[in-house]
Amino acid sequence: MDFLFLWSFLFNCAIILVIMKYKELFKYARDNNQIIDFEEEAIYFLIEEINHLKRHEIILKMNDDLDNEDILMEKVNRYIKDNIPVQYLLNTAYFYGNRFFVNENVLIPRFDTEILVDKSIELIGSKKCRIVDIGTGSGIIAISIKLKCENAIVDGIDVSTKALDVAKKNAHDLNADINFIENDMLEGIDTKYDFIISNPPYIDGDEYVSDIVKSNEPSLALFSEDKGMYHYKKIIQSSLNNLNDDGVLLFEIPDNKCDALMEYASMYYQDIEYIKDYNNQRRVLIIKNRK
Repeated sequence: MDFLFLWSFLFNCAIILVIMKYKELFKYARDNNQIIDFEEEAIYFLIEEINHLKRHEIILKMNDDLDNEDILMEKVNRYIKDNIPVQYLLNTAYFYGNRFFVNENVLIPRFDTEILVDKSIELIGSKKCRIVDIGTGSGIIAISIKLKCENAIVDGIDVSTKALDVAKKNAHDLNADINFIENDMLEGIDTKYDFIISNPPYIDGDEYVSDIVKSNEPSLALFSEDKGMYHYKKIIQSSLNNLNDDGVLLFEIPDNKCDALMEYASMYYQDIEYIKDYNNQRRVLIIKNRK
């Protein structure tokens, strides 16, 4: 009996001492994935952040023993089994070259939104002007613009107190001077702006949304009534009072709503154009208030 106990103890110790290789972590994630929208990119992101490695370094280390195995396994399991985005697990997302704090109270930044920021910065340049980012969320748009356009006064508006807490933390961490306002879009605000910028909620309740997004990201920032047009229409209507002459209204848009938005905006404005993204989808709508 003592011999069997000793053998069992030593065997278990040997198992514990076996360290997973980097390539084995990827295989484990693929083989044990229980979510529909699994992305190997998420595993790379976890390793990059936890082990402070660049992508090419991870590839070169595929046959090496895995560092921080316990931490990585815990995060990987929460992603592949509990369907939690890795950005929320790490409270980290990157946007426009900067690192942002994110949690379940704000949307995870998407690369496509950088096109909206690019065009905004191009139009703003070094002007002394006033800008508002409506539905600022984590503050990625307002902060990214302010860091490039130092002469601009930037307001960030959101209806969610918890989202604004995240935005304020990011502005502080990145040393960006933003005026944050808790409000429902521009309702009751008299300030005149040279640029009104927004990536508002635009998903209709009947449209497909991946489970990992629907289960984790705030519905308040995702869904909009009136076939996903409600927030766009409200902002366009408010812009009639809040946008300066020669001011510009910029929206991030989904391609499937571009035609309807252009038709609606043409009731109030004449100078309307769109910009396509890298997938040839219409992504940014630009409305100029030409008098």
